[in-house]
Amino acid sequence: MRFLLFAVLASCIATAGSVEAQSAWKQDFAAQGVAAGETQFESWKPETTAKIDNGALHLLTGAAKENNGVLFAPTVKRSKWVQADFEMKIGGADGAGLVFLDAAQPANSKDYQRFSEWDEPNLARGLGIGFDTLNPPETDPFNKNGNINNQPEREVSVHWNVIERLNRRSETEFRAKNTSDDFTPIKVRLEWVTGGANVSVWVRDNAVYDSVFLPGIKPMDLRIGLGARSEKEKGFCDVRNFRFASGPAIAAAEAPLAIGSIDREPITLTNASVSAMTEFPKQNRRYGRLIAHLTLGPVTPAIDPWDRLGKVYIYNEKGERFELIRFISSYGRPMDWEVDVSDFRPLLEGKKRLQIECVTYSAGWTASLSFDFYPGPASQYAYKVVNLWNGEVEIGNEKKPIADFWKPRQVMRPRDADAMAIRIMTTGHGGDPNSKNAAEFMPLERTLSVGDQKYTNMLWKTDVYLNPLRPQGGTWKYDRAGWAPGSIVDAWTTDVSSVIKRGQSATVKYDIAPYVNENAGKGNPPFYQFEATAIFYRKNG
Repeated sequence: MRFLLFAVLASCIATAGSVEAQSAWKQDFAAQGVAAGETQFESWKPETTAKIDNGALHLLTGAAKENNGVLFAPTVKRSKWVQADFEMKIGGADGAGLVFLDAAQPANSKDYQRFSEWDEPNLARGLGIGFDTLNPPETDPFNKNGNINNQPEREVSVHWNVIERLNRRSETEFRAKNTSDDFTPIKVRLEWVTGGANVSVWVRDNAVYDSVFLPGIKPMDLRIGLGARSEKEKGFCDVRNFRFASGPAIAAAEAPLAIGSIDREPITLTNASVSAMTEFPKQNRRYGRLIAHLTLGPVTPAIDPWDRLGKVYIYNEKGERFELIRFISSYGRPMDWEVDVSDFRPLLEGKKRLQIECVTYSAGWTASLSFDFYPGPASQYAYKVVNLWNGEVEIGNEKKPIADFWKPRQVMRPRDADAMAIRIMTTGHGGDPNSKNAAEFMPLERTLSVGDQKYTNMLWKTDVYLNPLRPQGGTWKYDRAGWAPGSIVDAWTTDVSSVIKRGQSATVKYDIAPYVNENAGKGNPPFYQFEATAIFYRKNG
């Protein structure tokens, strides 16, 4: 079945955030005849129950086990950015999805024709944005269903090349209760940068993702698809006022420089770390983005069934150690991560020692580490990294004051530093019988002080149940102090350029809210694994 659409082709269209558009079109879903300048779109599959009525595309019509999609006819030439704006009304369904597909992939390929899970749009050579409205509350701590804290069922996920990369809960409501409810404005923007793309998604002008970088997505000619799915009856998903624009044409991306480091080395009960001397370019200025690839696979035939604390270290010429990556292993599943390590650029030159460390008490893993250095510009270049604090600090024990670990540091900003930041990596560990189940399962406020300026937030990760590596074994779905099983730990990075001026220094302090462990000395103590660095940048490397 083929639909007809009225599409206005223009050299520029005024949409929010769209400038220097090279092409644009809009779709008002008015069923009109074919005429000069009109464009067609087609059903995703030969059979469909979708229909057009009153200026809206009804992707779902209320039937059970229904999934429908459309593929827009225009091929979008490789461009600096693309943006889609539309209005959606969805309720009683599993979810919907917007996909950006490699135009070189035939639309009638088996992968596409078999595809139906629009709420989880995992497609080969495609980037998908999923709008998931079905993740019901769960009380079982161990099963595959994750919503253990009864969070609202309105999630927005990002998928690339058959893998879910990101998943977040939208703080803005986009679900409708009835077909008579209002439509919700949605905006999705992709902007290609060195080494990948920045992804932005807005719901009612509120950002769910704001220029979040995804590595490895190359600029390409695109086709755009849209669809929805509902397993139960009475689901609906209507779309209207679809607008699309793309930016200036760009050249194909240059292939990255691939650098091997550690190749399938076993981490076991008797060997908790592996290391290798690695040859990096003597100068890496021409590479705007530096990406690390870290994998943990099974030690045939088994894999560690528990969540373990792991680190990737790099050593400078003097033997000083810097934590490059912090990770937590999954409950018994293989892991494959891509991590932007561009902030450690000055260390990733010449011959360096790399180390993967992860203590195991069972089967362990086979660990690999490699790098892709992407040629191209960067907005700024890290040129100096300074350790501030690193190590393990027990909390809540009056006999071991935390002030002995977090001693104030005097940090100077060089005159040639165009910007600087403090990067903090911390995760909480330890549980029962510690008071408040510290430190793994206890939220606690933390404060970074730079001179007289204070920055405060809560060390507490509340989206663990949305971990892309799900489901797992164990208590994988519970909130934790800064981490999730089977994931890379995010750093807390604070730009302090406005506080410490060029050529000046300031006292840097770190502190946590008061906490007393009434069971100190009993069982495993509550502790933070803590690393902090000062990073200095130049605009021109």
